[in-house]
Amino acid sequence: MINSISKATMLALITIVACSLACATVRAAAAKPVEPIGALVALDAGDVPNGPLATWENSGTLKGSFRNDGTNPQVKATRNKKTGRP
Repeated sequence: MINSISKATMLALITIVACSLACATVRAAAAKPVEPIGALVALDAGDVPNGPLATWENSGTLKGSFRNDGTNPQVKATRNKKTGRP
């Protein structure tokens, strides 16, 4: 039977099978629930006192802190909200 099928037909069949397998793999991966990881970086100026900002703790998933790089950032209240700015 293979001898009676043209190369173009065989290539088309192989392509259809390959696409079917790829679609099944994508469907299986999409069916798995994805765990939310939350914000990678979460900075809250509300907990930081007004004035010079030496370090700012990251409470996000990545953890760690941002340190003053010499730009002398300041924490200020603007419209009743605190902000950190250089």
